Amino acid sequence: MSAGVALRLQDADEMMRACDEAGVKLFVVKKDPTLTADALLAHCREQLTGYKCPRDVEFRTELPKSNVGKILRRELRDEAKKKAA
Repeated sequence: MSAGVALRLQDADEMMRACDEAGVKLFVVKKDPTLTADALLAHCREQLTGYKCPRDVEFRTELPKSNVGKILRRELRDEAKKKAA
């Protein structure tokens, strides 16, 4: 727990980073209603090197997954590109 944000390995499948033109974007399925993008970004700045820190945070209700439960990163990238265009 750091800066009021607990990041566990079990939640790793609920969080995902995807690179786009703007840099690293963090997709988060929020389990704690008090969690904010600012708190997440502050935690990442403390724990990660500069180039790994996300520049944008998007909260989602769920992440797209395959039949075996893997996160479909390509769909997230495609959605982000459509929003940017």
